Amino acid sequence: MQAGQADRLWRTARLTILACAVAAAAFLTFRHVQTEATLGAYRPDYTVFWTGARVAATAPQDLFNEGAMRAAQFPLTGGDRGPRPWVSPPSFLLWLTPFAHLPFWTSFLVWIGVGLAAFLAATWRLTRSVWATALAPILPSLAVSLLSGQSSLVTGSLTLAAVTWLRTRPLLAGALLGLAATIKPQVMVMAPVALIAGRQVRALAAAVAAGGLVGLASLALGPRLWIDWASSLRDFLALVDAMNLQAQAITPRGLAAQLGLSPPFDLLLTGMGALIGAALVWRTFRMRQDRVLQLAALTLGALLATPYAMPYEAAVAAPACLLILMRAERAPLLWIGAAATLYVPGGFGPLALGAALLLHDLAGRSPTLETPAPPMAVGAGQT
Repeated sequence: MQAGQADRLWRTARLTILACAVAAAAFLTFRHVQTEATLGAYRPDYTVFWTGARVAATAPQDLFNEGAMRAAQFPLTGGDRGPRPWVSPPSFLLWLTPFAHLPFWTSFLVWIGVGLAAFLAATWRLTRSVWATALAPILPSLAVSLLSGQSSLVTGSLTLAAVTWLRTRPLLAGALLGLAATIKPQVMVMAPVALIAGRQVRALAAAVAAGGLVGLASLALGPRLWIDWASSLRDFLALVDAMNLQAQAITPRGLAAQLGLSPPFDLLLTGMGALIGAALVWRTFRMRQDRVLQLAALTLGALLATPYAMPYEAAVAAPACLLILMRAERAPLLWIGAAATLYVPGGFGPLALGAALLLHDLAGRSPTLETPAPPMAVGAGQT
């Protein structure tokens, strides 16, 4: 087979997988919208955030009381819809306070509108891809984030912007990562590994400073809230197991539950995922300058290391997955992993894509996904 024919074959295969991924993602998105929008069934997760911010302002002792939080959401959920606890760190309340002053549905629309606008702007800034930016909102992870009012769009936009500016504006990039950690610490679990591997000392210092300042500011809401939050985490993980939510999780522990693995095999799979994630993040940030690969590594590394994450947490990986399908040459394992991460339920996708990216890197065949910067005109910048 001649080189030109082989290239056309690989291009056709890649575009076919991309088309199938987008079609399947659109179908799953439609089904989710259809299910959630059924009259009397629509109860976005944002009810927890909006109610929690109001409870923290009036009765902070009830914030981590699951029964009190559930009862406070009855007017929004139409009655008892099961456990709806507050499990975020108290620092997240500072982000929500301005939105809590608005009526619920107005607040919900403003929240998702701001999150989506920031996410798409950050996606375009990083990828410079019209297709990646345009297709992102129909992908299941982003659609679920929008419909539920989850914080993934906010943390995702901060992460995208941080990776974009890490080389040129390390202090700003580090500060953005620190701010993301004040919303969901688990999505930033690999950020220190990435910054140390990339020798980004200033960015690491800025991340610690920004996160620390927001954490200190949140003490004004009541220092006891942080103690209560730490105490609530064990109960929340027990609740996750009791409600069988791991069957929907996209982590190695979730995959173990989906495969029916019992201890200690679930712990072994979790440990393997964490090692793969840490190795992927370290090698990518130490040896690669491609910002899209860095985004994929940072996001997948966190998903592989955390014990619990739902499908909407993969939203920030969506731009990188789309670019793998569009730009990676002759990399069928990467395509399969990217497609699985985009639209296959469960924990297989992140583990498969993380392992494939690491294997390609170890073999010296990491794809180039970042759009090259335009060449500087002759004489530009000279006086």
